Amino acid sequence: MAVESRIHHYIPQAYLRGFGWKRGKNWYVNAADLKKLAYFQPNTKNICAERDFMRFEIEGQAPDKLENEIGQFEHCAREAILNVEKTRTFEGEDRIYILNLIALLAVRSPQMRENMRDFQERVMKQVLSLTLATKERWEGQMDQLEAAGKNVDKNVAYEQVKEFHKRGEYKINVRREFQIGAELQTHKTVLDTLAARKWRLFWAGEGQGTFVTTDHPVVLTWNRPVKMPALMRHSPGFAMVDTELIFPLTHSCCLLGCFEGMDDSVEEAHTNLIAQCNTRMISHAFDYAFMLEKSFPYIHPPDEEYWDGQFMDRRKEHRE
Repeated sequence: MAVESRIHHYIPQAYLRGFGWKRGKNWYVNAADLKKLAYFQPNTKNICAERDFMRFEIEGQAPDKLENEIGQFEHCAREAILNVEKTRTFEGEDRIYILNLIALLAVRSPQMRENMRDFQERVMKQVLSLTLATKERWEGQMDQLEAAGKNVDKNVAYEQVKEFHKRGEYKINVRREFQIGAELQTHKTVLDTLAARKWRLFWAGEGQGTFVTTDHPVVLTWNRPVKMPALMRHSPGFAMVDTELIFPLTHSCCLLGCFEGMDDSVEEAHTNLIAQCNTRMISHAFDYAFMLEKSFPYIHPPDEEYWDGQFMDRRKEHRE
């Protein structure tokens, strides 16, 4: 009998191997905790994972079926990344697998799920506020629910419900299956926009440094953010023109995607470009950055370029 998978990685182990090293049967990475400002070296099995993150309860199917199928895809995506790293070409089936991986990582994370839950909660609470605006409206809604066959407890008075809602001491949860379904739908939409972009593959020149990645490895930014309205400045959409997307494939290569201004190409990356990519990646991370070595190129305020192992020290000084 197969053992059910319960620990699910929202950043694939197979992907993180491109930024780490193998020791025995296991893979490790240098990880920077950007909140605690501390380094550690986790096994890739023990980072960016949650219990039952992709568990999907549906009659007649194993609850870990989706997780296992995604795991098989992630293995194929890892092989595609290795092929691109080796051949320095981004085309064909390898391109398809990698674009699908980018789309998956763009829509799937605990933080984005919490954002979705929070949005749903705010909408539902606004609806409840309207429903509780008058006693007549509330009782009318209860009568409609009862007529529809729903279980309605009429022993709870309108005044009690209104006071409970006013205190706001409750949280509205969203079913995991609903969130996963929304992610899968959004994946297709994002994938279409990725396929429409032109892609430049950067490979790190010899002695020029290494790329880093994070727990938010798909970074989308405006080309000219100062020209955008303030409310849109920090939230470009995947279909928006005048945006660029970066995605590190491994410590030695990185993708840049744009709708305009370039054609598909391959280019050697020098230290300054690697530093810019690394800095942008880390500035958009949720909690962690991952790297092969603690010494990597980066840019630190006010726009000074460094290549050393003091990134965390400088970040701490800047925070203080």
